[in-house]
Amino acid sequence: MTEEAIVGKLRTELQGRIVSECQVICILVETRKLLDLHRQAKAFNILNLYCNWAVHIRLDLAAAQNLIVELNHSYFRLNTGETAEHGFKGLWNYLSFDHFRKQFRAFLSFHHLPTTICGNVLWQQFLHYYSLVIQDCPLECSASGNVGHLHFDKIVLSASTVENVSKAGSYVQITWCLYLRDKLISDWNCALGANASRALIGRRILK
Repeated sequence: MTEEAIVGKLRTELQGRIVSECQVICILVETRKLLDLHRQAKAFNILNLYCNWAVHIRLDLAAAQNLIVELNHSYFRLNTGETAEHGFKGLWNYLSFDHFRKQFRAFLSFHHLPTTICGNVLWQQFLHYYSLVIQDCPLECSASGNVGHLHFDKIVLSASTVENVSKAGSYVQITWCLYLRDKLISDWNCALGANASRALIGRRILK
């Protein structure tokens, strides 16, 4: 498939509303093709990771392991007092898909494609269907010697739509479950959407 055809498909999908999981998969598959064509996978590493996550039943590639290591660093900072705020910010940037959105917007701008999907309302629609695509598909980090001590080595995501009793409408709640050697360590609920307060609530299951 030519670059012109890939860009044409992306432009068509990006100009409409996000209404299905299939549409999200199409956008990310074509995005990954364009990343490969221009050898931009490293430049847009987080975007590339989320593209790959959408088309695999589990993901243990280097990019997935790097994400797990980064989240481990933020998780560790939560216990260190003076750097706890930085740790929480680090978790929010990943668990709310903030890094994903920033890189996606930059990628689309680079290729002169519409960026409206990265606006607040359309982004929530996109994330809703994206989270349904990848829910229960684990990110895993193999126990290789260069990884070092990990608080968790596997992430499993699930998503649900929550009706907001105080405001009209609903919002997406994404739950990230963190495992170490297949034992649940903690889970984090991230509330996303115009009808939800920006919230990241964690619960530690095991010490």
